[in-house]
Amino acid sequence: MIIAQVNASIRSSGTITATRMKELEQRDNLEQAFFRSTEIAGSWGKEEDYSEGRVSGSLAWRVSRGETGEVKKETEGGSNGNDDDDGDGGDGISSSTFYHVESFHPSPQYHNSNSSSSSSSSSNCLITVTAPPFPAPSSYPDCIRVSGVPCGAGLPKSISIVIIDEEHFCILQSRTFGDWRGAGRFLDTVPDGRVVALCAGVPLETNATTDDGRRTLRNTVSRVGGLDLSVVTKTDQQQDNKHLLCVGQMNTLPTWAMCIYEDGAGGKTVSVEIDVDIPRRELSKNPLKLRCEDDTVPQTVSMRLPEDVMPLQTQLTATEAEKKEGFLRYYKKCNHEYVGYCTKKEAPVYLIKKTAFPLRKNGSGGARAAVASSKRSSSWRTYHFLPEPLVPESIDSIECDTPPALFDIPFNESFYNNLLGPNLLKNDGGGQQEPLDTMSALSNCRLVALYFSAHWCPPCRKFTPILCEMYNHLKEIVPNHGLEIVFVSSDRDSGSFQQYFGTMPWLAVPLSNERKQRIGTQFGVQGIPALVVLDTISGEVVVSKEHSRGEVTNACRGGNVSIEKMLMDDWLKRIPPESQMIMETLALSCEPQINTNPKITPNSYLEKVHSSSNDTKTDVGDASVRIKAVFNELVENGLQPNAAAAQAINQVAEEQARASSEVKLIPSMLTGKVEITHGGMEQEFPRKVGNSNVAKTAKQYLNNVRKHPYTFRFRSFKMSNKIFDRITASTDGIEDVLNLGFSTYNNDTDFMACIPLGANLEGMNDTIEHFLSKEGAKEKSGESEA
Repeated sequence: MIIAQVNASIRSSGTITATRMKELEQRDNLEQAFFRSTEIAGSWGKEEDYSEGRVSGSLAWRVSRGETGEVKKETEGGSNGNDDDDGDGGDGISSSTFYHVESFHPSPQYHNSNSSSSSSSSSNCLITVTAPPFPAPSSYPDCIRVSGVPCGAGLPKSISIVIIDEEHFCILQSRTFGDWRGAGRFLDTVPDGRVVALCAGVPLETNATTDDGRRTLRNTVSRVGGLDLSVVTKTDQQQDNKHLLCVGQMNTLPTWAMCIYEDGAGGKTVSVEIDVDIPRRELSKNPLKLRCEDDTVPQTVSMRLPEDVMPLQTQLTATEAEKKEGFLRYYKKCNHEYVGYCTKKEAPVYLIKKTAFPLRKNGSGGARAAVASSKRSSSWRTYHFLPEPLVPESIDSIECDTPPALFDIPFNESFYNNLLGPNLLKNDGGGQQEPLDTMSALSNCRLVALYFSAHWCPPCRKFTPILCEMYNHLKEIVPNHGLEIVFVSSDRDSGSFQQYFGTMPWLAVPLSNERKQRIGTQFGVQGIPALVVLDTISGEVVVSKEHSRGEVTNACRGGNVSIEKMLMDDWLKRIPPESQMIMETLALSCEPQINTNPKITPNSYLEKVHSSSNDTKTDVGDASVRIKAVFNELVENGLQPNAAAAQAINQVAEEQARASSEVKLIPSMLTGKVEITHGGMEQEFPRKVGNSNVAKTAKQYLNNVRKHPYTFRFRSFKMSNKIFDRITASTDGIEDVLNLGFSTYNNDTDFMACIPLGANLEGMNDTIEHFLSKEGAKEKSGESEA
């Protein structure tokens, strides 16, 4: 790499000092970390192989790695005895659940800019289905778009299906199948009224090699109003580049439904624009609510909550409930343009649009995975609107209490009572200390640290704030089964003790306790400050006084992740094997029992609930009752009982077959229009910079990089810093700089903007200069007219 080559050249000159050499190595490491984060963000390499883009990565690549979620072979096991029960259709995956409860919410109101409707009470949702180009790419997410969001899978020789809510037009599910049989069974579970977009490159003959099989297949998918399989001829199916394109609605027949069989090279697109009845949506039984996704971030953010709604400094200290209230105020004010927000503790409220989806799991903070049940307040969380049935009830209580411990840690009561005495002190928050019995004070902590210190000691006063930083963060991350600290004072009077202990968030041995001197002697403490970490169960030393201070200081220098790693990956692994075995046994005893045959209750909003797969009901009543009635009628007419029984069974079977094939579609309440366009899907061209203040600020950053192209600190910057916040706080400011060539990513503390190494610096500069010159000309023209 260029940086490494430059550093090697400088080192070989022999004129560089040791201090400068160390600085170069540090910068080299920072550059390497930056390059890795940029590559992960999709700025480098082939987009098809690495970039997550608007759909989460190359689906074919994810399928090959087994990362698409549940992938199942669809088999039918002798339901009708036809030849279409063998095999899964050859090429492609049989059934891939690419998305589950979907994290999309394209806003129809946001897409209304191109609507021909003049009514203020209606909006529209544009659904497009396009045949993948030929030869087919490994995946083509643009095969199905909803309000501009690519959400299809588009795998070669597969059937991509997207299910859309008919009231709010959220994308509920997006799946891909390798055969029509699996697709048909999935469509049979979709509730009535849902809008369906389908792009199929699989011939109908794949799993329906007999007339009965084809008839069964057509009956299975006949609930989709608008899906007409008769448009496909046997001759058409012999062409690999043919695709069935359809937009319809479950169990209804809308006037805007359309189904064509199209050659991918022809470039035809089915475009359906559905009117959205806003008053009807607002009166819906399933209103939109904010759903929270823990440890999840968007693809990109649009801006932060404006200053007039909530000042930046207030956002950094606000609670989750206050941030939610601020967002909802602005949501109504901005006419629902934004569909959610992303935030965390001590971070701004970043607003998101449809370009934020699909959401992705936060890739940083690996140590936090070990304490997942306690991480809610410290990780990135994305809130977005979904219909109420898809929002867990628990999400309403954002400010949740500390989750209870799954089990109690065995406490060596006699050891700690003899060591520390029966009582410890705790600050009550009002400048007073209250006594607690030792067992209650230290219950359910995994480690106990004894902190030997005094107010009169300068090194102690320097180390105490560092220890407070570590303690407060660990208490937030691991409120149960974590670390507790006990202050053992060497202060000479009560006033000094109370003043010093008043600055500490942990416990203390009372100053009057005569055991203080004996505690220090027991652990060989001859000077202060000193920190000794003990195992709660055995009382043995886990981290000695010789190493603890240095480890705490180094961890705090590395930030929150280093602090977490010190506890989870280091200290807790030093506890005696006997204690580890006890903890593992207790943890195993609390794991839920696995039901080998669980009865899963489906979400009725996503899946149509059938009474029972074994109940055979038709419009002629229960089969057995009907057979008995037909049998009695035939016997009364003089037919022999054996012949009457056989004929009754055959007659009822025919009635059931006719009833199952006669799906009665009702008229749709949704209105809209359909259009078949040529030349492929219309591309959305990103607009350039629209704000002169944003352009001027971006030019400042760009000029720094042009002067120092290999200096990391000029290429990456926090979105919440004082200068870049001019962009972050501007409407569409982040979108403007992304259009210029900037990139964004996130870390544990903030969202970051950067200028990638591959960016065309001169091209970016020319674009900004051109825009600013035009704005300057407009200003001069306005002044002359005035």
